[in-house]
Amino acid sequence: GGTGYKGRMAIHEALYFTKEIRQIIVRSGVEVDEEKIRIQAKKDGSKSLRDSGIEKVMLGLTSIEEVLASTTEE
Repeated sequence: GGTGYKGRMAIHEALYFTKEIRQIIVRSGVEVDEEKIRIQAKKDGSKSLRDSGIEKVMLGLTSIEEVLASTTEE
């Protein structure tokens, strides 16, 4: 490849099941509002898959092109 990067590296996304997330799910009934969960998760400090990838770019571990190709914008 000529990129200077070697091997594979994982980027991670985790949703912590906080009291607030639980309340959103319980109150939503049948139709879970994913956007409300996403907003609350961000407030709680969760990072998206793309955010995790961008951190790796800032550390010089991968390229922005790789991150953009393998993640979606929230």
